[in-house]
Amino acid sequence: MLVGTNFIRELLNNSKAKSSCTGELIYCAARDTIDGVEPTLNERKHLLSLNLADFSSEGALPGLIPLFVGMPVILRNRNISTELGITNGSQGIVRKVFTEPCANNYSVAKCVIVEFPDSSVDLPGLPPHCFPLTPTTWKFTTVLSDDKGSKRNVHISRLQLNLQPAFAITGHAAQGKTLPQVLVDLAEGGFAAYVSASRAQTREGLFVTNPVTLEALNKPVTSYLRQECRRLERLEHNTKIHYGFETGNIMAPLDPEGEAETEPLDPKNIAPEPRPVSAPDPLPL
Repeated sequence: MLVGTNFIRELLNNSKAKSSCTGELIYCAARDTIDGVEPTLNERKHLLSLNLADFSSEGALPGLIPLFVGMPVILRNRNISTELGITNGSQGIVRKVFTEPCANNYSVAKCVIVEFPDSSVDLPGLPPHCFPLTPTTWKFTTVLSDDKGSKRNVHISRLQLNLQPAFAITGHAAQGKTLPQVLVDLAEGGFAAYVSASRAQTREGLFVTNPVTLEALNKPVTSYLRQECRRLERLEHNTKIHYGFETGNIMAPLDPEGEAETEPLDPKNIAPEPRPVSAPDPLPL
């Protein structure tokens, strides 16, 4: 299923992992250290429960990953081998999970054998298309509170698998892929709806969760986006003239913090661009 946010993706993946597992469901915990020191039990629980779904840092690793043999997974934020076809976004199937206990009675992953059907990998001792994945390190900063309520910034080093369940993925992660079956809500319209719908290989493979109208699909561009496009066009125009790539007059820059129209305007009613003015000194880029 294609969804709009990482938060919804995680909720659906965790729920589907529980409902689909017929054997042992293994929760692989991250191995965290705080400024190089093992965390206490309470600190570890807090770190594992952090919601990192929308974390701005590239390569964020979750605290807990549910896995079971036969589960579909996606390799995230890691390119192992382009020649073998094992790169960021590659889809696979879990074939074996190796874990070990840590100090606070959590299970941490040592290695996961994943079958990548589209890969040409063939390693001795493993079935064709199978590759062993081990945890990688990700570092981030967060805030912890002690028993007295005092807060402090800490540096966390996290060791975790670069895997996520593949029951649900975001439209952003699905860009460039074609899928045999796609379940999606197109009501948000715009470019996101186009990306989601065009992932399906066939019309019969596209399943829409809610009714959708042409009006919703063809939402007009917001006035704020139009304002920003005009500002960037002027910036491009002024830059080319300033560095001699084009000739002409410098145009007065638009204020990026200025107010834009609150309602979409009919193009016929949009006022024409103001006439260019002479270049001020210094150049207003």
